[in-house]
Amino acid sequence: MNNPPEENGDIGVLLKNISDGLSVLSLSELNEEIAKIVRKKMQSERLGDLDNLFLVVCSEFSVSKPALYHKYSRSKVYQAKITMYAIMNTTLGMSRRSIAKIFEVFPNSVNVGINYFRDLNPERFPSDKSFLVKYQRCLAKFLEKIKQPV
Repeated sequence: MNNPPEENGDIGVLLKNISDGLSVLSLSELNEEIAKIVRKKMQSERLGDLDNLFLVVCSEFSVSKPALYHKYSRSKVYQAKITMYAIMNTTLGMSRRSIAKIFEVFPNSVNVGINYFRDLNPERFPSDKSFLVKYQRCLAKFLEKIKQPV
């Protein structure tokens, strides 16, 4: 298991940086600082994904982005919002609380939307079936957009 010289050098630099960090911070403090950096990086990557998601959902449901931030509980705006919640939670792995912060709503609103989506019955209700078709179109377009190289 011989590593190439470049990897060994990178590992040495990493270990030196960890050692330097431990001379200033405790292990738990250093761990927390590294976790903050990783979270910030993940959030910045998600912002681009969120922009793509907003474009896809707004286009599919023919709603504006600002309309998704209003507190509508009916019509295509609500369906667009539920689609956003579901994709953000399942595909992007965002917590319900972080989704609520983005939309500036209470976390329970996101819970209600995701539970509504989970309880759809497309075999029994035609409206659920048409909504599910739109959701699947949005998901497919979104996944296609984020997999394209920039």
